[in-house]
Amino acid sequence: MKSRRPFWNFLLSNKNQLKGSVYKKALLRGQLTLLSLTVGVAYIVIDALNGIYFNLHYYLFLILFSGFTLFLNYKEKFKTANLVFLTLLNALIYIFAANDTYRTGVYTYFIVCCLTALTLCGYDDLKTAVLFCMLSLLLFVLAYVYKVYPLVPHPQVPESYVTIAFVTNFTVSLVTTATLLFFLLDVNHRAERELVENNELLVKANKELDRFVYSASHDLRSPLTSMLGLVELARKSTDPEEVKMCLSLMTDRLKVQDSFIQDIIDYARNSRVSVTTEKIPLNPFVHEIVNQLSYADGANDIDIRMEIPEDTWIDSDRARLMSILSNLISNAIKYHDPAKSVRFIRIGLQKSADKSRIVVEDNGLGVQKEYQEKIFQMFFRASEASKGSGLGLFIAKEAVEKIGGTITLQSHVGKGSSFCVHLPDSISPA
Repeated sequence: MKSRRPFWNFLLSNKNQLKGSVYKKALLRGQLTLLSLTVGVAYIVIDALNGIYFNLHYYLFLILFSGFTLFLNYKEKFKTANLVFLTLLNALIYIFAANDTYRTGVYTYFIVCCLTALTLCGYDDLKTAVLFCMLSLLLFVLAYVYKVYPLVPHPQVPESYVTIAFVTNFTVSLVTTATLLFFLLDVNHRAERELVENNELLVKANKELDRFVYSASHDLRSPLTSMLGLVELARKSTDPEEVKMCLSLMTDRLKVQDSFIQDIIDYARNSRVSVTTEKIPLNPFVHEIVNQLSYADGANDIDIRMEIPEDTWIDSDRARLMSILSNLISNAIKYHDPAKSVRFIRIGLQKSADKSRIVVEDNGLGVQKEYQEKIFQMFFRASEASKGSGLGLFIAKEAVEKIGGTITLQSHVGKGSSFCVHLPDSISPA
């Protein structure tokens, strides 16, 4: 979760297992409990400095129930923590408010109690929040309108103490109210931002779906149409060689169809399946991919150079990393330059202090400059003669972004291309 606050995580036990809103409320509840505990300690000190001790047992009770609420919050007894915290807080505020003959601003805490109830209970437990708001209002009326006398006596206190108490009460109320309002603003801001991001993703998904339906229907039908023509030709032919040629062409069309369907499966898997990280030995992992592609057309005539140290490991998603490197190496094989006497593909690793890059470089045909920004788009083909589904590099880019990386291209027509996969700093020696 993006909004985790490590400094305050000591307030919770299973912080990583809590959902966003629950996690934020749990942290807020813990912070408010710590604040009330601090207020209790502060008043003990203030009263002691002024030689006043008749409220000491109430302050100790405030500290005690604050600690108990903190324990309940830590143990994820969130509803119980709300009930204990709000009930006892209202009771203590009422006791001090009814004794507030000097008007030291205790009444401001009733406003704080209402805001706290609404914030901690939230919409999911709105009835409880409203009940506590009504309780705070009732206690305010009893204390300041009907002046129902509580347990605390009405002793004489110095004017300086009244001033200190008023400033303290006002400051605590202001800080608490600001904290609650900031929490609500933060939640609202994040909700709006998530809504905008989700809308953008939805628009993107709809556009991709439209393009996918149009292009996929065409690309799925094209090999079938060709095969129907070849079947009809073979059915009418009496020449065994011609029938054999038709079967060979049909096999090629089926391979194209199978490759396209595999690309669709990879695209769907990347979109739906969550990221799972594991420790992967990079050198044998790349060797496995190269061996799988060694039977591709033209692969035997290409010198594939491995420049990855044997003891290199990477923490990544195996399936997605396999898809990324397979697409890049496969593309390098497909678009080799048959006019060159020496053809190579270099797979290397570059590591600096803050990032790691896997580089797939070739001396193939290269990509024209005007196409380099479009090459990662869904179903993009530089020409009708281009091989493949037009999904390979799109899938590679989506998979790289899914695991938190980026991919870049440098290419010159006639000289070759270099794809750099920038990954989070997760590559290390064994």
